[in-house]
Amino acid sequence: MTAMTQTEADVLEKITVILQKPENRPPSDQIDVALDPAKIIKDLEDFYELLKESDAMLKAIVPYLKPPHYRPELPTLGEIEFGILPFWAKYPKEIPDYQDIPQVFLEFLKLVDGLGLIPQPTLTPKEYEHLKTAVQSYNAISPDGTSWGLGNFGQLDYRWLEAPINMLLVNYYYKKYPWPMAALNDPAKSPHVATIPEDGNTFAVAGDWGTGGDDAKAVRHAAVHLDPYYLFHLGDVYYTGTPQQSPGQTFLGPGYEMAHLVDFWPKTHRKPSRSFTMNSNHEMYTGARGLFEDALSSPIFAHQNGFTYGMLENEFWQVFYLDSAYYSPDFLKMYGALSEDQIRSVS
Repeated sequence: MTAMTQTEADVLEKITVILQKPENRPPSDQIDVALDPAKIIKDLEDFYELLKESDAMLKAIVPYLKPPHYRPELPTLGEIEFGILPFWAKYPKEIPDYQDIPQVFLEFLKLVDGLGLIPQPTLTPKEYEHLKTAVQSYNAISPDGTSWGLGNFGQLDYRWLEAPINMLLVNYYYKKYPWPMAALNDPAKSPHVATIPEDGNTFAVAGDWGTGGDDAKAVRHAAVHLDPYYLFHLGDVYYTGTPQQSPGQTFLGPGYEMAHLVDFWPKTHRKPSRSFTMNSNHEMYTGARGLFEDALSSPIFAHQNGFTYGMLENEFWQVFYLDSAYYSPDFLKMYGALSEDQIRSVS
């Protein structure tokens, strides 16, 4: 097992306090956070239900990997990258490259499982071996065309655990970045509203894009090849849209937002008022701090005035871009909700 970095050690110390059973937790005057045990259990129950649905989704997909590849019926609420976690929690040594996994990830699984809040996997060891063999031989293709992988951002990548870990830090040690409030009669301190020019009616829109990898480069190339007037990113910088450095806040995987979005943005499309980036669940796993502190403060997106919603319009169309992630009520921000000020902006 690899030695922990200082960041990983700091995160593990905080996560251990959050996830200890109440009777084992240090006295409140000995920890630097006020904890609500009922809220912790509610968050982890949300996580439990997501894992249960995701495990069922994975279970349904495994037979599809064998001929004749009958399309399965899949649960609607699961996330496939989390489907393997119940199995790994019960069989941690089955995680690829187990000996190289930072301790913070294994301890997180152990702590949550110790609270009884990781469901029993329905995936069997035999099915897991078949799945792993298919992935290693590049023969694992989901019904939606997704090619599975073991490396970064693949479906068998343990680093997806950064999402619940960083989300717990936001919920109990830190806070979300403050939601910006529009200033009356001051366009510079309000959501961006602009007129689409006559030659500006071409849009390229990409989502789930922020990996910085070869797949993202291919999407970037395709978007630039279209030579659009406007270029939109709908959100999701992986793994968790982390800021480079947020004062007093330590996250796993710092700097994703800058490396995988801002610095990665095509240099040919950095003209003022023509690039936009939006919020999504992966940005929220660090309280949207990478989005607000790094992306929206950069010259590329400065015209958004620090807001994650706004509008473009011409004589025929009004194009609204909105933020349904910031106020999403569930633990991992999957369900979406709009704020009152956004609802007013479109009414």
